[in-house]
Amino acid sequence: MRDKSKYEIIFKEGKAFRNNRELAEVNCEYCNEKVYRAKNKSVYKRKNFCNQVCKQNYNNPLTAKIMDHKDTPNFNYLLGLIASDGYVNRKKRGETVVLGFGSKYPDELKLLKELQSLYGGRIHSGSNKSNYIHLTNHNFYEYCLSIGLSPKKSLSLDVTKWFSGLCEENKWAFIRGCFDGDGCFTHFFNSFGRFEGRANFTSGSEPFAKMIHDFLKLNTKINKYKNNYNLNINCSNIEKTFSPMYKNIETELYLERKYLKYKIIRDYYSNI
Repeated sequence: MRDKSKYEIIFKEGKAFRNNRELAEVNCEYCNEKVYRAKNKSVYKRKNFCNQVCKQNYNNPLTAKIMDHKDTPNFNYLLGLIASDGYVNRKKRGETVVLGFGSKYPDELKLLKELQSLYGGRIHSGSNKSNYIHLTNHNFYEYCLSIGLSPKKSLSLDVTKWFSGLCEENKWAFIRGCFDGDGCFTHFFNSFGRFEGRANFTSGSEPFAKMIHDFLKLNTKINKYKNNYNLNINCSNIEKTFSPMYKNIETELYLERKYLKYKIIRDYYSNI
């Protein structure tokens, strides 16, 4: 075990010492609290922080205020994306929530930049043609854990209790985030020359798939294939099922590519 006495601060004759070394009293750049650092020539020139959280909040002020948006549709849309295509992670550098897309479609990168303009964070590209945004904020991390977005959540994700407490607008924003992450719209002409439009949503968690199934009031069953639970939705009545999801897209975030596919299916069936 480490000797904790080495890290204790001792005050003597108006001065502070740790392990018999004199310390300088400085202020945290973010919260202005007093902190004590080893006394040397650079201690008064560099930026000092209480802890890693204060340093992260100082370097990324938008992410520091992310929880101020908790009751907005775009915040709940972000949570839907994280539920389907993201993860939470705890490292030495801080508690981070990561959202990533496994491809490099232009609209995906555009969406990440729109999220960054609202909530800060850091965007980077992976070696496997993917883009990620890292949102490092202690309170946001803890909030994600509290609603059910836990590490290694793929097979156990369950946010039903939290979801039931949202207002209707935020529920649809969350659902849109889920579909933009793990859902899709497809359309084609079958072998008889008949147009078909379908929506599909996949999750590794049965409770999560059931929550979406019940909210959309679907008549179809939840199909299990290997470790995934699939919702296959016939889109002949697509407007009734999905129009609330895109009701306020003039002011809310969405993935353009999937919305355009939705419009093609909706417009075809509305003209029959």
